Amino acid sequence: MNWVRSTAKNFPTGVSTARVDVRFGSQTLNIGEIPDGPVKHILDCLHPILGGKEGSPNDMGIEQVTVMKGTDDLANDEIGITIWGGKNLIS
Repeated sequence: MNWVRSTAKNFPTGVSTARVDVRFGSQTLNIGEIPDGPVKHILDCLHPILGGKEGSPNDMGIEQVTVMKGTDDLANDEIGITIWGGKNLIS
């Protein structure tokens, strides 16, 4: 969450849409648990960037979410998040 808050100040204001890529190092993580799973929790924590408030982000502005697990560039306990909004990239 600290990463999100510190990065939010670099994100352009007034961007109404975003694309989010989430990568997990774990190959065994269940990414299919949509209502209560790890992807939902990550998206909920992006409120400083997407707008909204804690527990209620403005996630209606997310146009696309891509999720991958078992990526070679991450350790088993690591997560990579990339957010595109307008012409800007945050990773």
